[in-house]
Amino acid sequence: MPIFKEIHTDNNHISIWQIDEPESVLLSELEPTVELPVNPSRRLERLAVLNLLKQLGYGEQYFYNANGSPYLATSNSHISISHAGNKVVLASNSIQPIGVDIENVNRNYKRVAPRYMSQREICHVTSYGQNEMSLIWCVKEAIYKLPWGVSKCFSTEMEVLVESEMLHRGWCTVKVKHQGEWRYMKAFFEYIDDYCLAWINL
Repeated sequence: MPIFKEIHTDNNHISIWQIDEPESVLLSELEPTVELPVNPSRRLERLAVLNLLKQLGYGEQYFYNANGSPYLATSNSHISISHAGNKVVLASNSIQPIGVDIENVNRNYKRVAPRYMSQREICHVTSYGQNEMSLIWCVKEAIYKLPWGVSKCFSTEMEVLVESEMLHRGWCTVKVKHQGEWRYMKAFFEYIDDYCLAWINL
């Protein structure tokens, strides 16, 4: 299908593609020289991203720098990519770096809580539902994708400040430790079907 949903906030442009097509349909919209992964699901994800880029006027190519961040050869816009299930997300911003993540809300996040939650977050884990659990994961993934220069540890260098009214307002406050200092940032999110989508700017 074409673009499933678009979100415009400030200078952010977030586009979601829902993969309903077979590979042959996605491939037919692109140049025949496109390079694809061997894994079938990865092939579909890459094809969806390339179709998104084309529809948004960015051409049909993107690359990864030495830090693993995607970039465009045809534009100075910052981009971030995420995928889960049949959803593929491309976020762009012409001014600020952006990190985006999408995850299925119904994953078993509690099983891996010690890997991605801070001690404070773990203390409250019994009071969190799937929406809170998926949001914490999503926001931290989005933070991780920002160009900090060094990798961030999910459990010791990031913390989502969970508040009761947070799920209804569409944004949350996060703490990120950078160069020995904690900085407060604002992350935005939206629930779409059974998915949590989060994005943040640096």
